[in-house]
Parts: sequence; structure tokens; C-alpha cells
Amino acid sequence: MSLTQHSSSSPPSTCQNDVDCAFGSEPDSYQTMSVLGQCCGDVGQVYLAIYKPLDTPIALKKFNMDKAKDELENIQNEIILTRQLRHPNVVVINAAFVMESHVCVVSPLMAFGSCRDLLNRHFSDGLPELAIAYILKDILYALDYIHKKGYIHRAVRASHILINENGQAVLSGLRYACRVVKNGRWQRNVHSFPPTTARNLNWLSPELLEQVCYTYLVVI
Repeated sequence: MSLTQHSSSSPPSTCQNDVDCAFGSEPDSYQTMSVLGQCCGDVGQVYLAIYKPLDTPIALKKFNMDKAKDELENIQNEIILTRQLRHPNVVVINAAFVMESHVCVVSPLMAFGSCRDLLNRHFSDGLPELAIAYILKDILYALDYIHKKGYIHRAVRASHILINENGQAVLSGLRYACRVVKNGRWQRNVHSFPPTTARNLNWLSPELLEQVCYTYLVVI
């Protein structure tokens, strides 16, 4: 299915992957095939890998903990938060485990990569308008879900928008997410802006930079 095709006007209710979301956490169950790219600066590598018990291709992120001193807490928070979320437009973490000096994270393979990959490799003049409309619709579904859980994403950008084999957009990059609900109420001021979020400055709204008026509108 092409990027400009979409099967439904409403978000599907199934998981992102036809295979059950539960994968094993034994390192020997995974065979890396090739490098797909980097993530989290130079801290992580993303690999195409095979989950051998099911002979299923997956995306395997390996975070080098020796390099991740500044990002360690963010990576930990991302794994914990993402494992708690279940939405077809939010990335799934199937498994997470430690292998030597690396933290490994297993997710469904996104056949088209990220929107940044598509722009760099195939659409240097920009994505087709219809594709952009479908992508934005899916990301709005994801943001609406995340906001209802009491979080602001804070890093919505092309590299964090993944496209699966069905042309469906999936939001990732939750290591920069911030909880904005306390005692059941939205906080107007949230003083949480660690130095590692500096790489997202180009994508932040003025309200987020001032850390005031934390509602879903500051992301949209």
C-alpha cells in the first residue's frame, strides 16, 4: 500500500503488528541483519533483526550505556511509558532487555522508516499533500491519546514519525515526554526542561519554551 492510501477514516483497533505483541527477552532469540540507522544522537543504533522463534523481522534498538550518561534517565522513562501505552498510532515496545553494555528494545519493523528518511531519500521536494494529510491525521490520533493519559510529547518531528507497511503513521520519541497532570489536574506551569531536550528546540512552540499553558494545543 502506498503512503497516500489509507484503509479507514477512523483509527484501527488492532495492534501495529499481526504477530502477538509479546516477545521474549532472551538475547539469543534475536539475530541482527543490518543497520537501519541511529537514534538518540550517537547513543543508539537501530537494526533490522529477526526474532528467531517466530522467524519475524523486527526493529532492534541498542543503546550503548557507556555513552548514554546524559540520556540514561530519558531512555529508561521512554521504555516504561511506552510499555504502558497501547494505541495503533503509538510505537509499541515488544520487549526490552540488557545485553552486555547495551539496553536493547524490540519494536515492530516500520517498512517505510521515518518521515525524515522518506524526505531525505525519496521526497526531497516534500511529501505529497495527500500523504501529509493522512500522516497528520494519524499523529493527531496518537497525540490525543497521549494527552488523555496526562502527557505532553514535546518532540513531534519527522524523525519520530514512523510509517509502517500499511502506510499508517506511528509516533515514537517518547523519551522527551513530560507528565502534566498532578492530583488529577492539568498544571499550567511545568518546570521540566532537561539539557538533553535542546535538540528539539526547532520543533517546540513558544508556550513549551516558556513552560506555561501546558494543554494539548501547545503541541498541535
